[in-house]
Amino acid sequence: METKGKEGTVRSEGIDRSLIEKARGGDRGSQEVLLSRYESRLFDLIMRIVRNREDAMDVLQDTMVKAIVNIDRFDPNRDFGKWLMRIATTTSLDHLRKQRRRANLRERYHDLLTRRREPRVDAHLEERLTHEAVERAMGSLDPRYRSVLILRYRNDFSYAEIAEVLSIPIGTVKVLLHRAHRALKEAVRKEGSDEGL
Repeated sequence: METKGKEGTVRSEGIDRSLIEKARGGDRGSQEVLLSRYESRLFDLIMRIVRNREDAMDVLQDTMVKAIVNIDRFDPNRDFGKWLMRIATTTSLDHLRKQRRRANLRERYHDLLTRRREPRVDAHLEERLTHEAVERAMGSLDPRYRSVLILRYRNDFSYAEIAEVLSIPIGTVKVLLHRAHRALKEAVRKEGSDEGL
């Protein structure tokens, strides 16, 4: 029986359970079918966290490999999609941590471009650039803050769902969201003052 979940996904409990059992048994076809059902949602989530298409493709592949390798750890009484989202979020955050250790040239380049923006005159252009400023501000946030904001406002997850995906207590989710809002406001304000908003 198919039901439409709160987060907008279609769940086919019997079919997914059957595919999961076959996938756990090593059936590659079932593994591919099962993962392909969630591929676009996973990619969207990963892309919003890592903010680079090539990196997102790499993280998606890593996520799928981890899911297959660890599928025997999945509890069939839980939501498979949320389990995958948790793996994707964790893998995305790990990727960002590794990237920061190497060097953050992309942020420096981004800051350079931001400082060179010309003053705006057109109202429509100003609105578009304000949206871009928010997107840039999101990109400047700590990855954990960015993750909770994306899960809450773009994926419509409840506090409990975010807690499950990130493996943290609900109280920590609330604290992270509060701090993320504050950091985002400050980053947007900074973007605005840098660009004359």
